[in-house]
Amino acid sequence: MEPDLHATSISVVANRPSTSPSPETPAENQPSIKTTTNEFLASLFDDLKHHRLSLPTLPDLALKAQQTVINTDATATALAKTVSADPALSSRVVRMANSVLLRGRPPVASVQTMIARMGIDPLRNLTACLAMAQVWRQHASPLIDDQLKSVWTHTTRVAALCGVIARKFTRLEPDQAMLAGLIHDIGALPILTQAAKVPELVVNKAAMNRIVERLHPAVGRIVLQGWQFPEELVKVVTEHEDLEYDSDSGPDLVDVVILANLHSYIGTTAHRCNINWDFVPAFGKLGLTPQASIAAVIDARDELAELRNLLTS
Repeated sequence: MEPDLHATSISVVANRPSTSPSPETPAENQPSIKTTTNEFLASLFDDLKHHRLSLPTLPDLALKAQQTVINTDATATALAKTVSADPALSSRVVRMANSVLLRGRPPVASVQTMIARMGIDPLRNLTACLAMAQVWRQHASPLIDDQLKSVWTHTTRVAALCGVIARKFTRLEPDQAMLAGLIHDIGALPILTQAAKVPELVVNKAAMNRIVERLHPAVGRIVLQGWQFPEELVKVVTEHEDLEYDSDSGPDLVDVVILANLHSYIGTTAHRCNINWDFVPAFGKLGLTPQASIAAVIDARDELAELRNLLTS
């Protein structure tokens, strides 16, 4: 699928040169950085159009697990064999299966037992969850290291919130909700990686934040389609920034990620902190008020800490 190069409202037309900027002019709006930004965007769009943009790849084991599940003839034995090939990862998958995320079921001692009791989808989802940290380390560059760490920290916070919100307030599978949280900002990774080639842009955090915020849904969609992720997860990447999102169906993964995102910004200086939650449809779809959701998240702080520890350890 060709990327929608007109989906962003950031202009790629170079601004007219002007006289020296006023001291009050925000750094990201000064003529020099505007020109650099527009040149970067034009290059990024061209690379996307011609399939030259360097996109993140899933680690081999997670990719094999994904392909095994996609294969309609796949067996539980084949998937268990694939995941068990990495003892360290399979051990972490079992730990996560026995965590608060899937609590309420008898504990499992092995990947094989996990599949027998839960099916193959939770194993695929949890394997992908634990592989995401490796994905974010693939393209490390000193120039973007701080920004990558910042996005990854935000991502793990949102993922833990998604797991708890899905388990408490929906019939969605918590493991898939957590994976939705982990991939919702995946589009930021190739954008930042590409920006590392333009040092004068990378050091301007405000300009970079605007670029990532506007473009990461479209770029993330391309990444997940390349990974052959299910459409409901591709939809999360595409729609999660739309706070007016209101599908005709019941609560879905997009709603969960929207709420988790909003909660993740509490206590930060992000502009999303100024949004009136009363007008966000996702709350009503989950049968929540903003106040009730805040109380529930506070009550689940120990669960959230456990999940984040599993994702980052």
